[in-house]
Amino acid sequence: MTDPSPSKTLADFAANLRFEVIPPAVIQRAQDLFLDWFGSALAGKGARPVEAIESFAKAMGRIAGVSEVLISRRRTSPFFAALVNGAASHFAEQDDVHNGSVFHPGTVVFPPALAVAQTLGNTGQDFLTGSANMPHPSGDLNVELRPWKRVRIVDFWMTDRLHNASSDLLTEILLFSTGPLSPSTLSNARLEESNNQQELDVFLDVTSRLTVRVGDRYIWGDARLTSPAIIQSPYESGHLSQNVGIGGLSYRAAQKTRVNVDYEVSESTQAYFSTSLRNYKKFRVRGSHDLTPSLRFAVDYSLLTNSNPDPTINYDFSTHAASLSLNWLPKGGKWVTALLDYTRSNVQSSITYLVPLTRAPATSLYHENAHTATALIGVKWFSAGGSFFISSGSRPTQYYQPLARVSVPVYKHVSWNAEWRYYGFAEQFYQFEGFRSNQLMTSLRLVR
Repeated sequence: MTDPSPSKTLADFAANLRFEVIPPAVIQRAQDLFLDWFGSALAGKGARPVEAIESFAKAMGRIAGVSEVLISRRRTSPFFAALVNGAASHFAEQDDVHNGSVFHPGTVVFPPALAVAQTLGNTGQDFLTGSANMPHPSGDLNVELRPWKRVRIVDFWMTDRLHNASSDLLTEILLFSTGPLSPSTLSNARLEESNNQQELDVFLDVTSRLTVRVGDRYIWGDARLTSPAIIQSPYESGHLSQNVGIGGLSYRAAQKTRVNVDYEVSESTQAYFSTSLRNYKKFRVRGSHDLTPSLRFAVDYSLLTNSNPDPTINYDFSTHAASLSLNWLPKGGKWVTALLDYTRSNVQSSITYLVPLTRAPATSLYHENAHTATALIGVKWFSAGGSFFISSGSRPTQYYQPLARVSVPVYKHVSWNAEWRYYGFAEQFYQFEGFRSNQLMTSLRLVR
């Protein structure tokens, strides 16, 4: 007899799984993967992005707790411990990977599992049991055909499926500290998601310099999760079905000039999220020209418009950006290098939302005009420059990041390196978020 609820069967299995029934080979594999993840987490210690997240967690999280931040041995809430440990383990990009899907499961499984196990006082067996049990199959397939000399047909297919029967446990324990949940509650908890994509592209070499591309992308899937109490329904679900038309061209004039154009357009009646790409148009053109053998001029322009006409959402979004850049590498950059880049961008957004206190509808409007520039000049062993970002509109922001580097050989196989960076961030309406920071690094490098 066919099981009327495969999801419930899988959830029951996850909630009632015991260490004693797990095959020894699975336990050994889970131990190996955890050790690999642990080393990757320690490798992230000292990295600037990781230290920034650790500083945020220290300022916003509990000053004492039972869950450990591995890179500092500090104890805090399970939520912030999982956040910092996850960021640290993903920085070095040395954690386990599933080659077929190019997916790093350890980074998203072990940090919350470890934090919850420490919070509940679980043993190592409990931790391994939970880590060994989270079905997440994924895969992809690429096929390329050349029926004629000037024609290429490329077909791409991808699927990604996730079933997590412990989302209630993580939500209750990490955010509200309500204690462990019963197996029956876990059996009814749901976080099911399937995402599939199939794309067919045809490339036609019109001439030796011009290639034209046309194609179609179909995206479909389903999602189902346990609803919060405010929804007054046991589950929320969504369905995705979207066709995207694709076009583009690539032009090469001898060896000096290159132009690439890409275009996408789609109209759909379904989307997972209010701000997902639904009825959208996306356009981008990139071009470059070698003014001299060592001097390249490049331009880049992109445009995106998106809308969701649902009367409860009324979402409209548009953004465009234009960039100019010069890259100078005389004699291949052996003695002197120079990079100049400037970007002018604009963002406009409008969406209906519910005011949290009254649950009355209101409209959120956002607009931004921004300037971004980067300059970097290098002479032999020394380089200096920096970047800045200045915006006006709904949230005026200023960000500056000058830098200077030096790398001097001091012996046959030894070089001395030093770098200075300054970070300056300010927001006119949110001055408490501003910060200033000077960072100096020095090292000796041995090459044999």
